[in-house]
Amino acid sequence: MLSSVRTILLVNSLLFVISSGFSLPDCILFVSRSTQYASRIARNNQASYMLTRQKQINELRQLLSHPHEKAHKLASQLFLYILEMFKGHHALVSSVNLEEAPVNATIAEGLAFVIENTPLLLQLALLFPDAVHPHVDQQEPIMDILRWAISVTQQSGFIPESEQSLFTSAQHELNLIPRPADYWNPHTAQSRMAREAREAEILRRQAKKERRKVKKGPKLTPKRVDL
Repeated sequence: MLSSVRTILLVNSLLFVISSGFSLPDCILFVSRSTQYASRIARNNQASYMLTRQKQINELRQLLSHPHEKAHKLASQLFLYILEMFKGHHALVSSVNLEEAPVNATIAEGLAFVIENTPLLLQLALLFPDAVHPHVDQQEPIMDILRWAISVTQQSGFIPESEQSLFTSAQHELNLIPRPADYWNPHTAQSRMAREAREAEILRRQAKKERRKVKKGPKLTPKRVDL
């Protein structure tokens, strides 16, 4: 199975389509066409995977440049869409022996979709935790699908050492594995509010110092009068 998946060009990032102004239905059509095209192309899959990851990272940066509410909404929609795709692929792929040659190209393409988009899903969980947690928390069937997707992706052989920390941190964030005592995500609403409060306090102190300087003003030296 995995040897056949390695002949499939991984699907282009959905974020590219969303950030270009397309609606979610347009994204679905785009993914469908890209998958059909990808299944006809064989290339160096490790390089192809890394190229796709770089595109995803660039588009995530653009997503982060949007106002918070808009970025939060888009991240939630994208996470939900990928998750729904994972559910469908899980039903097809989960019972297949990954070491056997596939007889169904749809299964191979589904597996390729999971392998490509699992890192993207994990990045969304880390960058937009408040958008993701409502769809995941206390929902064991969803947690099982995420565990399955992560396992399949890690078994694929595509994941470089440099991305292992992404998988570990995201699993901590999603409570798929126990969090260490010092775990902290700077992108949560709580962390963001604390950061904004610190920044506001710094600005307040700076403004207070400036007011003191203006209030004191320069000291005038008394003019000497000779008698």
